[in-house]
Order: sequence, then C-alpha cells, then structure tokens
Amino acid sequence: MRIGLALAIALSPNLSLAEGVLRPYTGAQSAGSAGARAGTSHDPLANPLTNPAALTLGTGTEWVVSSTTVIGDATFERAGQSYHLNDGWGIIPEAGITGRFGETPVWWGLSISAISALRSDWGYPDVAGGIGGINYGETGNESQFLALAGTFSAALRVNEQLSIGASLSAVYSEVGFDAPFIFQTNPALANAKVDLDMETDGWAPAVVLGVLWQPTSALSFGASVRPEIVLENEGSAKADFSAQLPPLGLAGTDPLASYHAESRNVLPLEVGAGVTWQATEKLSLSSWLAWTRWSEAYDVFEVNLSKGSNEAINGAIGDSPSDGVPLRWKDRFTLSIGAEYQLAEEWAIRAGWQWSESPIPEDLVTPLNAAILDQSLGLGASWQGQSGWSVDLAYNYDFSTEAHITNSGYNAGEYSNSSVDLSAHSVSVSLGQRF
Repeated sequence: MRIGLALAIALSPNLSLAEGVLRPYTGAQSAGSAGARAGTSHDPLANPLTNPAALTLGTGTEWVVSSTTVIGDATFERAGQSYHLNDGWGIIPEAGITGRFGETPVWWGLSISAISALRSDWGYPDVAGGIGGINYGETGNESQFLALAGTFSAALRVNEQLSIGASLSAVYSEVGFDAPFIFQTNPALANAKVDLDMETDGWAPAVVLGVLWQPTSALSFGASVRPEIVLENEGSAKADFSAQLPPLGLAGTDPLASYHAESRNVLPLEVGAGVTWQATEKLSLSSWLAWTRWSEAYDVFEVNLSKGSNEAINGAIGDSPSDGVPLRWKDRFTLSIGAEYQLAEEWAIRAGWQWSESPIPEDLVTPLNAAILDQSLGLGASWQGQSGWSVDLAYNYDFSTEAHITNSGYNAGEYSNSSVDLSAHSVSVSLGQRF
C-alpha cells in the first residue's frame, strides 16, 4: 500500500520529509527557541497561529519577511536494498505585519504562512502485491501537500495583566501524489493495485483563540486552542490498471481511466499553554506544551474517486472505486523549552529543544509517512538595530529517527521487514522593521 499512505500523509513531512504534519516553527525567531517562546512573547510571524493574544506585546507597527531552507536525509531499507530521497530540500517563504489601532487597546496582524509544506519523492521500485502478485516496476513514489494560511488577527488588552486574541485564516491546500495504490477496505476491490496519479485543491477556514496573562512584569502565561481544520478538496485523477487487469481476466482492455477526485484531510485540534519568565535582566526562560488530538483526525483516510471514464473498467469495478485507508494515529503531547540571553543592547542569542513521540503505529509506517521526528534542537541569534531594523537567524536539527516494520498492517504487506531512517537540517532567516 503506497499511495494510501501518501494520501494519508500528504500531511506529514516537510519538503525534506522531516518536520511532521504540522510545522513546529514559523519564522526564524520561533525556530531559534524550538517553538518555546511563540505563545508568550512578541513574534509577528508565530503569534497569529500560536497565540494571537501575544500581539499586544508589540510596540508600534512591525513587518517581517522570512525564508526557511530545509535539507533532509532519509533512507528506506527493504530486502537488503537501500533507497534514498530523490529530492530532499525545499524553501518556505513567509511574511507578516502587525500594529496597533491608534491609542486604542486593540492590536492587529496580517500574515501569510505555511501550516504544512510537504513533498516526498522516493526512488524505490514497486514489488509484488495486489491481486495475482503483480507490480508496476520502476514507477514514481511521490506525494506532496501544501496548506498555506492567509491570516487576519486581532488582540484586545483587557487590562494591564490580561489580553485576549483571535485569528481567522483562509487556508488554501493542495494534495498531490503519484504511486502504486493497493485498495484496503473496499470489499469489492481489497488488494487490487493501481498506479494512481491524483491532484486536488481547495479552500477552508481556520480559527485560533488565545489568551495572555501577565501577573508581573517578569512573567507571561499564554494559552490557545485551534479547532480542527477540515480540508475538503476536489480535482482529478488518472489510473493505470495495466498490471492488475490480466489477473482479473480483463487482459486486452484499455488500462487507462480518468476520474473526478475528492480528498478530505483534517488538521487536528490542538491545545497549547506556556510561560516565559524573565529570570534576570538579560536571561529569559520559556516553555510551551501542546496537545494534539491525532486520533480524531487521523483514524481513516478516505480516497474518493468517481465518474470513471473507462466503460470496460467501470463494468468490472464500478465508476466510483473509492477506499478507506486505516491510520489509527494516537494523541500526543509536544514539549518545547528554550532560553534567550541578551548579549548586548542590539544582540541576543536563543536556544531550544522540542520533544514529541510519534503518533503513528509502528505497523503502519511506510517511507511516505514516517516523517514525524521525536526531537529537535534550535539555535538562534537576533540583531535589533537602533533604526528599527532587525535580523533573526536560526538553525534547527531534527534528530535521526529509525522505524522498524516487522509486519505491515496494510494489505499485501509490501512494507513488512523494512526500516525507515530520517533526519533534517534547516536554516531560517528573517528580516524585519519596526516603526
């Protein structure tokens, strides 16, 4: 089962197969502390999607543009052979601007950022599977997912200690994949294999609600909730049944068919809370803990094809060969801790560490979905000039994680007795101006 997981995990690795379904950082400032400060300190790029109430920590109007380059390394081993990503790097641009409505207690923000920016392109051959033990030889094993949020945020300072905020996003998403797919739960088609090429896109709303409480000048507590984001996309698919038709007694039939395609992805409910403590005049310590309800969003992934163009194939399997791919992900906590130290009036350095256990059951891991790493290290530096210009730099290393699949939980067991190992490096640069 290949493309089933590419579909299901169209929400997983970053462009480098490394950062997980939900991007852990937005911009260089957040990346430098491994996400520990994003909900409790001013960050024009990270606040809208982490905790919009923290916008009230800003002074004046500020814009920021950012770019993150990710370089990943992944190895898939099966039957004594090793395979690597064909293309393990990518660039993610983002931008934001925040300000205050005059002398009122209301702040605002506009941003464009990537919730997910994922692509995997593997170079391993198809192996025997499907009905009759067929294969499609040297064919693509590709998947990609983009979820781009255009966000408007507003925050109200209720009093000197309490702020509340909300963000409303228009999320544009694209799902694409091209790989062999073995039907999993369709009773009439279970174990049948088709080489499937599908692309869908669409729009969906998203909301984030947040609160910030500052009982003293040295303490900031933040909390936020982001309900599920349901991405219902439409597009087209092309299917090649050539290897599967002979075992079905349909040899000689035109093997190509086109379909109307629908994909339904859900970005899960996430609840977070954290604190920043100004321990000394120069040192601040931060922590952020998030809980993600993967079990509701990633239980079964539906693949819906309809309006098949090939009458002969329609007569054998119907014109709507849809399927449900089991996922069974588990709810997980993600913990980030970090620190910032003011070296001089214009210079600061940051460091952070993030930990989370993968939600994917081991028997359902494949090269196309084994992309959520357990640990990440962040290092950063910041320059804030007297003229209002600022530059943030960050480096992140996602530690190598290896998964061993003894008995695959998917039909045909193509990924039994295999392993996947991956890691990633990323560099972020942000340029901003406050005026």
